[in-house]
Amino acid sequence: MKSASLFALTVFSILLSPTFVDAQKGWKSYTVVDEYSFQYPSNWKLEQKENRFTSIDARLEYGNKVVRMAFGGGIDEKLAAQSDDQTLERLQEIMEQKGNIFESGIDKQMANNGTAPYVIGTYSTKSLFGKSFSMVELLTSVRLPNNEIVIVEYHAEENDFDKYLPKVKQVINSITPIGAGE
Repeated sequence: MKSASLFALTVFSILLSPTFVDAQKGWKSYTVVDEYSFQYPSNWKLEQKENRFTSIDARLEYGNKVVRMAFGGGIDEKLAAQSDDQTLERLQEIMEQKGNIFESGIDKQMANNGTAPYVIGTYSTKSLFGKSFSMVELLTSVRLPNNEIVIVEYHAEENDFDKYLPKVKQVINSITPIGAGE
C-alpha cells in the first residue's frame, strides 16, 4: 500500500513539473558590440550575425521559424540625418520591393522615448518544395543617440503575425544604446 501511494505521488509530481523549463526562465539579453543591446524571450533562438559579409547584427527565431526577427544597426549618417517622414518613405520603398504595404505610420510605434516609423506589408514566398506561404512583415527603425539607427524586421505567416506581435514589440522596446547612462 505504501509503495502504491509513493508511486502515485511520484507520478503526480512528474505531471505537475514543468515540461518547457526554457519558457519559464523569462528573458535573455544580447549586446551588439559597442552599439546597442536588446532583450528577447529565453525560448527564442538567437543567431549572432556580426561579420563583414552582412549588415545584419542578429536574428531571432521562435518555433520552426514561425517568427523571425532581424536586427541591423550602426551609425548611418544619411539615414540618421533624415526626419521621421523621410525614414518612413525609405521603409516604404523597401517594403514595396517585397510586396504590398498594408499599414504604415510614424506615431503608432514608440521606442526609446521617440517615434519609430514603421511599415507593415504582405508578401508571398515559397518553400524549397514549392509550397506557397502568405507572410506579413513589420519593418521599423529605432533611433538611438549618436546618430545610430537600428532597423528591425519581423516576419511571420499571416495567421501568426498578430499572435506574436506583443512579444515582438517588447523586444523592440527593449533596444537600448550601449553607454546610455554614461
